[in-house]
Amino acid sequence: IQYDNPYDVGMSGLLGYGAAYEATNECDLLVLLGTDFPYNAFLPDDVKIVQVDVRPEHLGRRSKLDLAVWGDVRETLSCLTPRVKPKSDRKFLDRMLKKHANALEGVVKAYTRKVEKH
Repeated sequence: IQYDNPYDVGMSGLLGYGAAYEATNECDLLVLLGTDFPYNAFLPDDVKIVQVDVRPEHLGRRSKLDLAVWGDVRETLSCLTPRVKPKSDRKFLDRMLKKHANALEGVVKAYTRKVEKH
């Protein structure tokens, strides 16, 4: 996700930041799109996981899947999108966006603090 995406809550994994880890651990369903995500320690244990990938050897290689989809991500999403009901409840998203903004603010402060010259 691009840094200026209005739904960006950070990045997960070894170099993660923001609220991505928390959002991932509080989700109902985790969908891995075209990734062979190598950081199992950052994936929740008790969530349903769906993985979509064109490389069948990547499906379920690193985590237990509830559904493996062997296919192109773009084609798969274009078939699924019309079947998804839009949600108007943004509580979860807004909470994660706020946590992400707070985390970024802390990082910026840590790296931009004034230091006395000696």
